[in-house]
Amino acid sequence: DSHGVDVILAAATSATREARNGGDFLRRIERDTGIRARVISGQEEARLIYLAASYGVNIGRGRAVVIDIGGGSVEVVLGTANAPHLSRSFKLGSIRLTERLVASDPITSREERKIVKRIRAEVDRHCAQIAAAGFDVAIGTSGTILSLGALAATGRGPLPSDLHHLQVTAKQIRR
Repeated sequence: DSHGVDVILAAATSATREARNGGDFLRRIERDTGIRARVISGQEEARLIYLAASYGVNIGRGRAVVIDIGGGSVEVVLGTANAPHLSRSFKLGSIRLTERLVASDPITSREERKIVKRIRAEVDRHCAQIAAAGFDVAIGTSGTILSLGALAATGRGPLPSDLHHLQVTAKQIRR
């Protein structure tokens, strides 16, 4: 109301797509809020994430890779300021992998290797296509990405109170 919004478009993603009670959940949302959410495909989720990220960051005439690590899925998209070109949604979200492959806290080296093996088996081919096409900037979205960015930025002074638009180098991420 405070922003004068006339229409709300709600999209349900990975968790609702795959939940046995996804339909019940959507009906409850509509009953309680009056908002009718629609379930979108992983491909549509990737497209919308890319459009939102490229709107928020000036890509100019370059090419960008957008990475979103959600709880149920991960989207990796290459595109330009105008549109996404190579996009995929993978069932590799942080919660999904943790629930399926991690039994200890903290995670063991063996569990970490299993997670890395699963991720590489699914994303390597897509990421190789993106690397071959080339890109100028990588943009990350999601709470997981914000946490990784904060970790990467440690050691270079105090972190800003708002991590959105935090820039870190590939070297800092690898470290």
